[in-house]
Amino acid sequence: MAFTGLVPNLMVENVRESIVFYSHVLGFAVVSDVPNADDPSVLNWAMLDRDDVNIMLQARASFNEDVPGTTGMPVGASLTFYLSVTDLDALVEEIRPRVTVVQDVHQAWYGAMEFYFRDPNGYIWCVAQPQST
Repeated sequence: MAFTGLVPNLMVENVRESIVFYSHVLGFAVVSDVPNADDPSVLNWAMLDRDDVNIMLQARASFNEDVPGTTGMPVGASLTFYLSVTDLDALVEEIRPRVTVVQDVHQAWYGAMEFYFRDPNGYIWCVAQPQST
């Protein structure tokens, strides 16, 4: 048996607003989406990608229906998403004005340079550039 991938599925308040953040701030593109059957102007779910990274965004009601144990849970989580990049300085310069900084650029205990920010739903992202060898 082999693992073949891991794609986070984020519970969000508004899929369209979350798409705007992820596309405008981090350059993700929508691969596919699923409108709400009762109101097609509302999206229940979307898959986004950039390079080799994928994320899914799912509206709270749809998420709670699919995963009943999440009903009543807050959006956001006690986790961080760790995204490796090849040019941290360029990305930070590009996104800093459009994000809420949690921790500015610093060298982590293991040598990588990191930058932490929060998305509109409260999820915390760490963008990191590994130490050169």
